[in-house]
This record gives sequence, structure tokens and C-alpha cells, in this order.
Amino acid sequence: NPAGYDKTSVVKAAPNLSGKLLLIHGGIDNNVHLQNTIQLSYELQKANKQFELMVYPTARHGLTDQRQIMHWYTMMTEFLDRNL
Repeated sequence: NPAGYDKTSVVKAAPNLSGKLLLIHGGIDNNVHLQNTIQLSYELQKANKQFELMVYPTARHGLTDQRQIMHWYTMMTEFLDRNL
């Protein structure tokens, strides 16, 4: 459904996003490819939107490594503390 994907594309919505933005992606995610996040990052930069980005190089579509989970938890807690 190309029209549906186009209509709901977060990449196309990038110029209209507001607030504090945090992008998190698994480097070997085979469900949502890292290139999608790179593309979104590019559009956010073009729109002069500030954002944070964290890539977990060995993660797929979810975290399973306990060290990564602890890192993610700490990062999310700090992000929420700074921005809520």
C-alpha cells in the first residue's frame, strides 16, 4: 500500500515534529532497517530539528543483551528526567 505508507511516513512528517526527540535503533534490525532512521535523521537535520540518537550496533528489533538493556534504561530515565 504505497499511498498508505506515504501518508503515514514519519520521514515526511519530520519538519512538523516538535518537542524533545530521541531516536533509538538496533543496528542489525531486520524489521525496521537502520537506513530508515538514518533517513529520518537527515530530514530532521534539514529541518533544523534537534534530536538525540542512540544505535545499539548488535541489537535487532529489541534488546536482549543485559548490558544494552541497562544502558537503554539509564538513557531513557535520564532523557525523561531532563525533558519532563
